[in-house]
Amino acid sequence: VIGRNEVSSDVTARIGGSATAAFEALQDIAVTALDDALIRAELAATSLAISAGNSAVTSVSLAANFAQNIIRSSATAAVLDLGRIQAGGALTVRADRTAVIDAIGRATAVSVALSLGSGSAPAVSGAGTLAMNRIAGGLVAEIRNVARVLADESITVSATNSARISADILNIAASVSASSGQSTAVAIGIAVAENEIGFTASPPASTTYDSDQIAAGLSADQTVRILGTHALAGQAYRYNGPDRDKATYLDIE
Repeated sequence: VIGRNEVSSDVTARIGGSATAAFEALQDIAVTALDDALIRAELAATSLAISAGNSAVTSVSLAANFAQNIIRSSATAAVLDLGRIQAGGALTVRADRTAVIDAIGRATAVSVALSLGSGSAPAVSGAGTLAMNRIAGGLVAEIRNVARVLADESITVSATNSARISADILNIAASVSASSGQSTAVAIGIAVAENEIGFTASPPASTTYDSDQIAAGLSADQTVRILGTHALAGQAYRYNGPDRDKATYLDIE
């Protein structure tokens, strides 16, 4: 089963004009942008194989899911390029982003091989799920290039990003083999989930380090490219923490 869902949105709330323009209101002024993009995806794959005979029999059952869910969204609330903005009450500039991906994947494979004679009865089952969930985009709340900002009550500029990814993956693989001769049962289950919030679709052409290097130090905005053959290989990450001049080890549980 293959499922692919993609949402793209751009929400903008803005008051703007020229350097000599004025915007006035006797009451509150609220500039609010809200982005609540949502993807809810559920995939289920089931496979059942049963073989029976008086001689050699073989039973193979495979079930697989692949899900890709991408949200590209942004929310911008802004007051720009004015000579004056004046509110008789409160002045609020607010941007909220609540992008959510809820992904559920289920794969079940059952294989049964039964030989009533002395023949071999191999039973093989495999269940696998690969889920790739990504939320990208921006969030801006600002008052910029405004000569005078006046309000009889509070002035609030806020940006809240509560993007969330929930991935629930379950694989079940079961094999049963019975024979008076040789019987073999093999069951394999594989689950991979990659969840990213705040990524750039195209990694930079060059990075400060590769993941197999030992760096003497690490500074803000330096980048590291992940090497290997696993799911994260080829991706690049930017370091946003404090400068470090010695090795730091982290245990991630």
